[in-house]
Amino acid sequence: GLWMPAPFTFSTELRLASFRACRLFGTPVMLLHQRRASHGTHGPFSDSSLVHSLSESRNPLFMGPPPGDLRQKPPQVYAADLRFALIVTVRKHIMRRRSLSQTLAAYALLACSAVSAEDYLVPRLANGQPDFSGVWTNDTITPIERPAALSERAFLSEDEIASMEQNIAQRRERNDNNIVVEAGGSVGGYNQVWLDSGDTVLSTGQTSMIIDPPNGRAPILESALATRDFYFANVENDYIYHTVWDRCITRGVPGSMLPAGYNNAYRFLQTDDSFTIVYEMIHDVRTISLNKSAHIDDKVKLWMGDSVARWDGDTLEIETTNFNDRGMLANSMAGGRLKGVPISEDFHVLERFTRVSADTIIWEARVTDPENLTRPFTISMPLTQDHDYVMYEYACHEGNYAIENILSAGRARDRQQASN
Repeated sequence: GLWMPAPFTFSTELRLASFRACRLFGTPVMLLHQRRASHGTHGPFSDSSLVHSLSESRNPLFMGPPPGDLRQKPPQVYAADLRFALIVTVRKHIMRRRSLSQTLAAYALLACSAVSAEDYLVPRLANGQPDFSGVWTNDTITPIERPAALSERAFLSEDEIASMEQNIAQRRERNDNNIVVEAGGSVGGYNQVWLDSGDTVLSTGQTSMIIDPPNGRAPILESALATRDFYFANVENDYIYHTVWDRCITRGVPGSMLPAGYNNAYRFLQTDDSFTIVYEMIHDVRTISLNKSAHIDDKVKLWMGDSVARWDGDTLEIETTNFNDRGMLANSMAGGRLKGVPISEDFHVLERFTRVSADTIIWEARVTDPENLTRPFTISMPLTQDHDYVMYEYACHEGNYAIENILSAGRARDRQQASN
């Protein structure tokens, strides 16, 4: 990763308004970078001298009014805008092994451009709240957990992105062109005509949807994995061992926001006192009050929990508790190792929705469950607005022959074993 001096860690930068970042980094970094380039890599303006110059800078980190009429836009909004753009821009410099001065120079340009007249303004409702309404999608080939081969790397290089997307496309075409169904064997599943699982990585270039812990892996207890495996081994014996999605109940929270093989759309509806998410998958609906200040009695347990929402600047923060213990972390194959992992009544989810551009919302979910996880973990991904996307009813129960057929196969197996 990229080392930065303590006063300028990413966590601090992302809390800065972009106009302050521009004032802090713009002139000194660009000037030093130019001088460094003219003197060469081993000249007097090395990365170490740049660090020293920044550390000795007299520009206070949190001082100074915004330039011009920028008071119309709160600092939190600048920070949100900057955060999304910074992730995309700085990762390219890191992956291309740019120096610290080069990376900070790019950051300076990014920060200064954020305060231009063309800076993005978050659209608002009549009551002043950020407008999140519309249909948003998150189909992607980015895995939920980071592949072991990528270790501690948070982002892919441009070449890796191109290679990954090409390989996925070729593999899907090869599979569709070589479908073989044999008597007595599996009839197979859907081909790509019926799927909509995305053909690109997330626009941020993340190596995984999980961004914390740093290794991009969910910290699941072995006991929870054992429970998951027991359920999978017994799907022919009882319907209770199937995922709650297979049973057409719900995909839960945060599972309902995780990409699957199809139906990766979400309609956001807002009123003065509510925020509603209509999930395309299972046509589930979750309405969250914006006026509620406390959770319901902890004796009441729900499939999707009980949510309390609040505005943190222009970020909608939703805390959800009061889950029953019959749900799962993830329910589809796209959930990878998380599919089928149980949750407990102490399950806790903190979601954050931040609109960072005209067509992008960053969604984050911090998941805590001391009974099934060794520590909390965080999922983060961009949601992309699609004005042309049409959501149709997902008639799950009406078309759910799978559970009956799987159980019937189990009973046929029992009869065969008894006859032998």
